[in-house]
This record gives sequence, C-alpha cells and structure tokens, in this order.
Amino acid sequence: MSKILGIDLGTNSIGLAVRDTDKGSSFVEQLDFFSSVIFKSGVGTGTSGEFSYAAERTSKRSVRRLYQSRKYRIWATLELLIENDCCPLSMEDLDKWRKYDKEKGLKRQYPVDAAEFEQWVRLDFDLDGKPEYTSPYALRAEIMQKQFDFTQQINRFKLGRILYHIAQRRGFKSSKGETLKELSEAEITGDLDFSTELKKSETKKSQKLVDFMEENNIPTVGYAFHELEKQGIRIKESEYQAVRSQYKEEVQKIFEFQEGLDTNSEFFKRLTSEKKKEGTIFYKRPLRSQKGKVGTCTLEQGKPRCPISHPEFEEYRAWCFINNILYRTNPTTEWQRLPLELKEQLFKEKFLRVKSYFPFEEIREWLSAKLNLVLSNDKGKETINYSDKTNVSACPVSARLKNLLGDDYKQWTFETNKERINHKTGEVHKVTYSYLDLWHICFSFDEEEFVEEFAKNTLGFDDKKAKQLCTIYNNIQQDYASLSLKAIRNINPFLKRGLIYTDAVLLAKLPEIFGDKWSEVENDVVEKLKTITANNRHQKEVYNIVNDLISDYKSLDYDQRFAEHNTDYILQEIDYTSIEDKLKRHFGEKTWNAKPNQEQEEIRKSVGELYQNFFRSSSRKYYEQPKLADSLANYLAKTYSYINTKALQKIYHPSMIEIYPIASKVVLDDCRYVRLLESPVIGALKNPMAMRILHTLRSQINKLIKEGKIDESTRIVVETAREVNDANMRWAIKEYQQRQEDENKAIEKIIGEYFPNDPVSDDRIRKAKILIDQANITDTDEQSKDDTSNKGINDTWTKVKTNKIAKYKLWLEQNCCCLYTGKTISISELFDENKFDIEHTVPRSISFDDSLSNLTICEARFNRSTKRNAIPSQLPNYDEIKPRLEMWEKKVKSLRERVSHWKEQSKKAQTKDRKDYCIRQKHLWNMELSYWEKKLNAFTITEVTDSFRNNQLNDTRIITKYAYHYLKTAFDHVSVQRGETTSAFRKIIGIQQRDEQKDRNNHSHHAIDAAVLTLVPSAKERNKMMKLFYLMKEYETNPSYRQELEKEKQTYFPNDVTAVKDYIEQNIFVTHIAKDQTLTPAKRRKRIRGKIDRKHEQWITGDCIRGRLHKDSFYGCIEIDGEQHFVIRRVLKYKANKQDSGFSNWKELKEAIVDKGLYNRLIQPFCQEGSNEPSVDFKTAITEQGGLKDNGRKVRHIRCYTSVKKPLQIKEQTYKSKKDYKNYYYAEVGDLYTMCKYENKDTKEVKYIPYNLLEIADEHKKCGEFIPRTTKSKKNNTLYLTQKLTQGQMVLLYRDTPLELFDMDNDQLSKRLYVINGFEKKSCLIKLIRHANAQPDKELGKGESIKSFDNIPQKIRQSINVLKYLLMGVDFEIINGRIEFLNKSKHYD
Repeated sequence: MSKILGIDLGTNSIGLAVRDTDKGSSFVEQLDFFSSVIFKSGVGTGTSGEFSYAAERTSKRSVRRLYQSRKYRIWATLELLIENDCCPLSMEDLDKWRKYDKEKGLKRQYPVDAAEFEQWVRLDFDLDGKPEYTSPYALRAEIMQKQFDFTQQINRFKLGRILYHIAQRRGFKSSKGETLKELSEAEITGDLDFSTELKKSETKKSQKLVDFMEENNIPTVGYAFHELEKQGIRIKESEYQAVRSQYKEEVQKIFEFQEGLDTNSEFFKRLTSEKKKEGTIFYKRPLRSQKGKVGTCTLEQGKPRCPISHPEFEEYRAWCFINNILYRTNPTTEWQRLPLELKEQLFKEKFLRVKSYFPFEEIREWLSAKLNLVLSNDKGKETINYSDKTNVSACPVSARLKNLLGDDYKQWTFETNKERINHKTGEVHKVTYSYLDLWHICFSFDEEEFVEEFAKNTLGFDDKKAKQLCTIYNNIQQDYASLSLKAIRNINPFLKRGLIYTDAVLLAKLPEIFGDKWSEVENDVVEKLKTITANNRHQKEVYNIVNDLISDYKSLDYDQRFAEHNTDYILQEIDYTSIEDKLKRHFGEKTWNAKPNQEQEEIRKSVGELYQNFFRSSSRKYYEQPKLADSLANYLAKTYSYINTKALQKIYHPSMIEIYPIASKVVLDDCRYVRLLESPVIGALKNPMAMRILHTLRSQINKLIKEGKIDESTRIVVETAREVNDANMRWAIKEYQQRQEDENKAIEKIIGEYFPNDPVSDDRIRKAKILIDQANITDTDEQSKDDTSNKGINDTWTKVKTNKIAKYKLWLEQNCCCLYTGKTISISELFDENKFDIEHTVPRSISFDDSLSNLTICEARFNRSTKRNAIPSQLPNYDEIKPRLEMWEKKVKSLRERVSHWKEQSKKAQTKDRKDYCIRQKHLWNMELSYWEKKLNAFTITEVTDSFRNNQLNDTRIITKYAYHYLKTAFDHVSVQRGETTSAFRKIIGIQQRDEQKDRNNHSHHAIDAAVLTLVPSAKERNKMMKLFYLMKEYETNPSYRQELEKEKQTYFPNDVTAVKDYIEQNIFVTHIAKDQTLTPAKRRKRIRGKIDRKHEQWITGDCIRGRLHKDSFYGCIEIDGEQHFVIRRVLKYKANKQDSGFSNWKELKEAIVDKGLYNRLIQPFCQEGSNEPSVDFKTAITEQGGLKDNGRKVRHIRCYTSVKKPLQIKEQTYKSKKDYKNYYYAEVGDLYTMCKYENKDTKEVKYIPYNLLEIADEHKKCGEFIPRTTKSKKNNTLYLTQKLTQGQMVLLYRDTPLELFDMDNDQLSKRLYVINGFEKKSCLIKLIRHANAQPDKELGKGESIKSFDNIPQKIRQSINVLKYLLMGVDFEIINGRIEFLNKSKHYD
C-alpha cells in the first residue's frame, strides 16, 4: 500500500490528498494530489438559522394546495347551485373557470363578463346596480326572520348566495392534527382523550360567539355576525369565531325554518354531506397517503416499518423490556431473570393499560410482593436493574381493544354480508373483520366521524362501543418503529418464550427455514444457542486481541518485520511475552490477574494458536470477526444436513443495518479493470446533507480512480466533521457551543474585574471553568427540583444566565477546593502557577483525552509529587477523594433524569415540530450529561484498558459508519479517524502550535487536513506517537520524550512535513461545484397512493423552472403629478424589532404613508390644541390607547410608498382599469439567475444581458427556449449568445490578454482564480470571491472594483463590461490539482 488517500468530510466540503510513498523522500514530493472541493450543503441557512429546502418548498406548496382545495369546493358548490337554479352563472362559464387543459389550450378564466353573476356576488338581485344588503350576513339574518317564496327565482338566487358565502367561509374544524398542533407547545404529561381535546379546541375558538348567541337568543352564526356588524365590530380577525359544525347547523336550520325547503331532499343531502362524490360545502379531501415515505426495515429488506401503535409492536416492545429485567436476592448474589410464568402475569397485569407510560416503581413493588423480596435500586444496594423513575412503555391500544372486545379480543371476528373477490384466484369470500382490522381502521381513517359511522353501520356497535372505537382512533400515535411487521411477527414468539432480544432475533427466521420440522428441533436449537452465543463472545474477544498483535506486527518497518515470508516460523519467547503484555493491556492488569488460572491458560492458548496460524498463512491477513448469525448458521448446516444452506443466509442479525454491496468491476477505455463507487442511495439513510456529501464524494473518488491516482489497494483514511449529522443534532451542537461561548464571556468579564491590569488569557478562563465545576455548591437554579419540567435547556439557560454570572463571582470568592487534597483555592491563588495546576485527571499519555472533561484544578505540590502520571483511584488518599465526588454523582443522576424525560416526551410527541423540539432538548441535555459522566468516570475508573483508549479515538456516529461501508465497496483498506486525532497530528507534525486556533478562513484547510490524515500511521504507531506527544507536554523539562518523538517522526514521516501547509496554500486551486438544475425539468417515478408501482414503472417529467420567479410581496401602482409610484399595504402596528414589519415612530409613518390627509386624521386625537405634532409617542398610541382610528373605525392597514423603482409585471388584474398601469400585479425581481454574453465576431461588438427567472419563463412560453439565442446591438447588428455565466462558476481574471496567464506559476494563478458570487442588474455588475476565501459574506462586505492587479481584492464587485476573464469548462479546467488551459491557440490569433 504505497498510496494513501486522506479524506476530510465536512458539511459542504471535501478535502482530498493522495500520498505516494514511492515518490521521493520529502512530503511535497510524495504529495501526488490534493484538493478542496466546495459545494452546497443539503440544507439552507437563513436569518433564523438552518432550514430544510424540502420543508420550505412543501410549506409553500401546502398553501397553494389549500387555496386550490378552496377553489374546488367553490366550483362544486356552484355546480350544485346552478343545477338547482340558485345561481345565475351558466355551466359553460363555470367550465371556463374550472377546466384547464394544456394540450387544448384551455386556461382557467374567472367569469368577469358574466354580468348577472357579478351582480349576484355583489348582492344586487334586482339588477338595479345597487346591492340590496350591506353584507351577506344581513341576507343570512333575513332568511332566519321571514319566509321566502322559492318559486320566485330572485329568492332562489338569495338562497344560493347564502350557500355560496358559507362555502367561501365554512369555518374551522378541529381535526386530530390541528388539535395536536395546539397541544404541541404544552407538555403532554399523561394520556390525552383526543375526543375531549377536539371538542375543547372547537369550544375554545367559538365560545365567545356561542355566549353572544345565547345572550341574544340568536339561532345561527350568520344572524349573529350581522348583529355584531351592526355594533361596528369587524368580523374578520375578531374574537367572535365560528367553527364548521356551526355553519353546518346554520344550513340545517335554514332548511328547517323555510317551509319551501326540505331536509330530506337530495339538494340538502349534497350540501351537508362529507362523502366523496356527494358532498360540496363540507366535503374534505382525504389526506394524501404517506406510505411511500415510511422507512424500510433493517431486518426485512424492502418491507416498510411498522407503526408503533400496532398491537403486535406493543407486545414486542413490552416483552423486550420484560425479558431484560434482572433481580437478585441480595447485593452479593448473582443476577437472575424472572420465571416465564411471572413474566406472562406481569405483562397481563401491568402492561395492558390505557396509559401510555408508567414508572418502573410499579413493577418493582409488584415484583417485591410476588417474589417476597425487598427489591431496591439504591446505590450500593442494587437488587433490581432499573431505577424507579425509568419510564416504561405500556400497550394502550391493546388495552383499549381488550376493553372494547373482551378478554379474548385476539379471537374476535365479525363477518359482514359484503363479499369480496380475490383477483388473483377468483375466489369469493365474505368480508370479515378481526381486532387487527379495527386497529387498521383507526390508524388509516382521516376523520373521527368516519370511524363512528363505520362502527355503527358496518359493525353494528351501539353508541358506547362506537365511542370506545373513536377513543382508540383519537389516541393512535403517529410514529414508526425500526422494524417491519413481518420481522416483529417472526420475533414475538421467541420473546414470549422469555428469550432476550438478541436470541429472539437470531431464531426468528428459523421456523420459516425449517418449515414443518421446526417443532421437532426447536427446543434443541434454543438450548444450543446459549453455548453458541457464549463461544462467539469468547471468540470475538480472542480475535480482537490477536488482531491487535497483528496490527503491532504490521506497523513495524519492513526491515524489522521478522518472518516476513517465512511460513515455517514458530513463535518465540519474545512473542509469548508480547502476548502476555497485550492480554494485560486488553483486560487491564488488575482484571487479568484476578481471572482464574485455568481461564487465563485457555485464553493464552487460543491467542497463541491464532497468532501462530497468522504466520503460517502466506496471505498474512487480519482475522475477520465471527458473526453470531454465521456461527448459528454453521452449527445448523452441520447438524441438520437437510437444510438448504442458501436459506440460512436469511437468518437475522441483531445489529443488522442496511449496507452497500461490493461494487462490481468495470472496464475503462484504457482496458483497466477497476471498481468504481456506485450510487450512495440507500433506504436506511435519508439525511439530505449526508447524501449530498456522499454523491459529491463518489464523483471525486471515481475521477481519481479513472485518472489512475488511486486503486482498490490504496489505503483510505477518512475523517467526518462533527456537524455532519441529522438536523436536530446539528442544531443542538450549535446551541451548546453558543452556550459555552456565553459562559466564557461571562467568566472573562468577572476575571477582568478581579484582575483589571492583567490580560484575560484562554488558559485563565479554562482554569476558572474547571474550578467552578469543582465547587461544592448546588446549582439549584439550573437543575429544577421538578425533573419533569417542560423547560428546555435553552429556556433554563436563558432564565438563569444572570444568576449564573453572579454565582461565578460567588464561587470564586467563596474559595473552592482541590478535589485531591481538600485544600481551599482562593481567587488570588487560582492563577498562581506555582500553587495550583491544571492537570489531566487520566493522564493524556494514557487516555489521549485533552478535553475539558478530563481536566482538574489540583494543588501544584500534590500534582507534581504524588499525582504525577497516576489515575485518581490509584492514589493513596482515594478514600478521602470519593466523598468530594458526591456532588458530581448527584448532578449526573439529575441530568440522566432530564435526558430520560425528554426521550419520553419525544416518544409522546404527535407533531413533527413538537418531536423535533423534544429531540433537540434531549441532545442538549445529553451533551451536558456526557460531559459530566466523563468527568466523573475519570475519577472512578480503576484501570485504563486498550478499549478505554480506543473509545477516545473511534468515531461511532451513524454517518461515519455509512461513509466507511460506502468506501469499503471499492477499497480494501479503509480506516476512520476522529477530528481530535487529526488535530493532535497537526501539532505533532508542527504545522499548528499547541495553543493556536485552526484557521478556517481559507478553504485550503480541508486539503491540509486530508494531507495530515495520510500521515496518520496504523493504530499501534499512532497511539505511540500520541503518547509521546502528550508525555512531552506533561514533562516539558524532560528532553527524552521529545527526542524519542522526533525519532519516531523521522522513521514514519517523510522529510519536510512542516512545509506542507505553505505548499498547499500556495498551490491549491479550490474547486467549487455548482450543480445548476434551475432549467432542468424534474423527472421522477409516478406514485400511486404514495407508493411506486415497480411492475408498471412510469416516469413523470415536469416543465417548470426550479426556483423563485420573483419575490413574494405584490405592489400596486399609483400616479402622482404624472409620476408613477409603487405602493404596498402595510400593517399599522408598532415595530418591535428590526425584522418586524410595522413602524418605529410617527416620523417613519408620516414619510411612508401615501394619504397625508389620512395621516393628519390619525394623529389628531393625540395632538394638543393648536399643535400638529402628537404629544403621545407612537408605541403608546398603538399598544396602550386602542390604536389609530379614522372617523371612529380602527385602521389596520395603510397604503405606503416603497423604494421599488422598476418592479416586474407579474400578471394582469382580473378587473381592468381605464389606466393601463393599474392593470397589473407588480413584484420585485428575485435573484438574477444568469449573465449572458452576446457578441458578433465580425463587428467585434459585445453585450452582456442579465436575466431573471421570470424573464426566462416568459421566453420559454413564447418560443420554447429559455434564453434568447440572439439580440440586437446599439447599431442594430445581430449579436449571438456565446456564454452563460451563473453563480458558482469559476473564472480566471487577466489584465490585458489571456497570454499573461499561461506563464504564471500556481501561486500567481491562485490570486487570479475567482468564483462567481452573484449579479446586479444595475450597470451589469458581477460579484466575485477569491476561490480559497472561506470568510462569511458579511465579513467580506459588498466588495470593490479592481484598482490594481498587484492587489486584487478578496471580493470583487464591478461592471462585467470592463472585466476580462477566462471561463472554467470553456477556456480552462482544473485537472489533478493543476490548471490546464484549453484551446490556447485561439488566444494567439
């Protein structure tokens, strides 16, 4: 493996570096390739933080769909009214309004020319040009006061206008989803009766109106609104709100009151029905199926995950928990599991309850009574393995089904008279329902009314039972498990036998594999599994030890590697000594010495035999870890020869995850057979950021393979950034880091007060933070006594922030103590280096942990003479230290309860927003818990084993696992390093000082980190170098460690490694990937009910531009003194912050308002006599004195001037004005999409034209092309499109001629390489940023023009007409990290 590829994966970047150890002796010579690739991450960033592109897109789409569904409802209502002669609109005009056919050229047109319909809408029924009623509410009141003669058309039209008005505003209906949204801000502490909550939700909205109607004896809401209007109350947005049931009741009462109407008529039925193809006003379209978006099972490939409300999943979850309960008779005896009979009784009596969660305390008390034992989880007296506060998930759906159907609910069936034909067999059978069918109805139905109707009409339930079924429907949780129903059904029988989850999963597929013979062998296989599991566990441990020995051997230099090609080599005494040392390091010396002699000998023998077999093998490979499923399969294949060995591959594995298959080899043009990375799309990974990273990684890696830079034997070393995680975790990390920064600032301020003449260093801040952690004062403000508080960590932090700053002062003043000696530490002594040290609790040279959680303030004398390189538990005064740790133990316990609380809340959450909030709080508290657990563990650990050290170095995140498995499909040797390791090696190499912060303002740091990763050796040598590095820092006065480290560096590193940073920065060309799909039609598989039909797969191609055609706000146009001004309606309110849309003061309002006369009337009540200026400030007038009024009516919106000068004409107004400028909707242009270059080579004329997306869309409508191919010059010559510049493209700038670029070195070219950042229409401005610059856009400012090519600004903003450039992809390419010019000859002409 002479080639090593380092990969640094970030959220929107990939650093790559290839090192070929056969090329030269210096690092620069060996560095065959390096690159930083920058791309857009899979998520967006706005003023409020990170947002999902998909969520933003779907939120806009949901608004459009609501508007669309309202139109469909109105059209359906109008069709019914026309059929019953209640509307003057003709069916032909209605069809023109509602029908759209792109192929036939039919566009929806509102019936502006239908004069009678317009008069009908305006309440002018006698067509005299004047409305008979002030509002539709007056008409709705009248129809409840007198009888109408419906034989007269005018009265039928009046009825139709009432129904049309109700269809337009049919009121709020509290659905399950809406109710959950209302409850999402409140904590769900127990089970909710959603039937009650639904009613509460509607009652809350309509209570004010109901009270008004009862007080005034008003029969309908329309009548009530008319009375309110007469009192001068504006109905819209008032406190008087009606719900849908009241509107439905109004229609009913109208038909009952009017003698000419019949509630049994088809007309009434269609008006009030909620059924599909029958209802009009009150029909609600069913929600679109989300089946296609449900993840797939980890055990049964392709099968959708099971809903957590499914009765069989509830049993699975309960039995998994029950089988993990352990107890013992006293704290000194062995743990044992519950008898099966007791487990079954426990399930029936404690888990079948309607409450979703209950504390483990109930189970403990129940078991104590049944076992006649005093069971406890108190520290030091543990006789049961769960604490009382552990939240246990019950089986609420199963319990409710049992209450509904009886104790034998699983055997309940109901046969109907309906028949169904099996389309595959042609068999006819009666439709029969089981208890699972009832669950499915409750899970899939959209409305409670439909469930109730089904219960009564189909199942024949009475009111009581129908209500019980509705209660099940209302309490169904909308979430999914990680397994499919098929997998759960396979696992459950074994869980119910009392087997733990691991064993149940392994056996789950065997009944299917054995078929009829399973009953004969079941008991034998289940019994044998115990032995197989124990042997497998032992084998894994032995294999780990042997592989560590092999790793040590392989890390030796080639000339030191004994028996390199000698397969007859016999292990020597020194080898057995190495084995003994490895065993002690693996188990820990104390643990190893405590093992019985016989067990020690068995392990020595197993390790020795495997290590000897390694030398006998010519391939000299690592041992592959034995999988438990494979061990079981091997046993079954040997014992039961009649089993098909292929069938044994179906056996589940407890830790199965969906992984990528090995990539197949392909033949390149040069006849090389290579393995290329295939698509990273996998069902188990849905993270958009991770997918964008893996797709970009695939492109870059495959390019290197094709160019011959790397092959499948190349060693891959990869590091994944901490932020490459799911959205909730990224949010939590950012929030936690912000909290730490705030805390540091607070401490810095306090230290500055104590020592005003001394600079506040990072080391002093760190010292103060560690001291505060050691303070023996309970921070009660932060840790509420009520651990079930709904306050998030952020809310808690905000609340106590002021108190904490004061508390820091108090702690520092009250003299905290040294945990090792108990000596008090005064503020004056804290920063005296001769009195108190910052020391590593577990020495860095042992733990490789330099984090704050591994640091302690220790009395200098004790640290240097006694503590030295020991861990706390090895100190002679450890018994004195332990009582001082009690405060930390309490803190850890409290934090665990917090994490458990938010975990429980996330399970209860029924909306995405609530679930995300709970998960984020769980992550935040978990980070705090992790910090304190590590801090406590450092004081309680008894010995440091290899596994402890490896835990500090291994990255175990899910995204890292998938990146590892993905790269393993094409490469044989892949390893993962944590960011802490890369950071340490940057310092070991010497390209970063010990206390120096990493510079992230240059994109080159990604390539530098990748280059550093190529220098990280194998595990043994890596650990040795890190140990020496930390020893060197711990014992700075001892030169031997520095000398030994330098010797190791000379052995394993090439020459001049420190030069790599400057070399990369001077020679790198950062690649910016701009995958522009704006004009690419969307293409996706057709879905039916949310699922793709794989057998009859169809593709759908869109014809829309991807992107925002214009900004959201619409403007109007007015003309004053012959000059046009663009105006907008703004809400008249006080502007509370910069993001708000109101007004800050009277002056701002006066300058903005169009109608100055209105302004004078608005301020008049606040002006003193003889003055034209308000005496009351604007905020008080708006918020405290009832707002601004005009002639007694409160003004809510005003028309204001805008700074918009040349907006876009979006579309025409429906109702035309005589003034042309009033006939359009106006909006501001969005971001300019492209800057197009047109030129005529004969006349040498050049013209640049910027286009926005709306202009491109209009062009596409006119002639089928997005961008015009030609345009005219000022001289009326034809210019032809030659270039299209878009954001993200890269350009090389030159002053006079492109020839000056050809002789430049990489450093000079790097200063000329820029990436396009955007355009401005005015003066055809282009914005460019230096390719390697990673500073935020705010720091760079607006940019400036090029004044001198000797000092080109980092950000350029100037007219493109004076800019000279070469375009990447046309004039040059970046190949193998170098700029290759294309078609040089054309520049010499």
